[in-house]
Amino acid sequence: MELKDEARTCRYCTNLYIWSAGEQQYYNERVLNPPERCPECRAKKRQMRREEMVTLKEGKGEHYEANRISQDTK
Repeated sequence: MELKDEARTCRYCTNLYIWSAGEQQYYNERVLNPPERCPECRAKKRQMRREEMVTLKEGKGEHYEANRISQDTK
């Protein structure tokens, strides 16, 4: 089956984008569902997840440090 570039509509911003044959092959090889977001929305989503992870790590680090200090003083 020959893959061809496909015009798709982003579910989030409703902009049209091209899902290239190469991207389709990548998704098929990894048994992934087709993307629902355009590349720009996917990039924004990745950035939001990265920022959330940094926030979680920072918060966990402060919590760990507070527990360590309180245990040292007992």
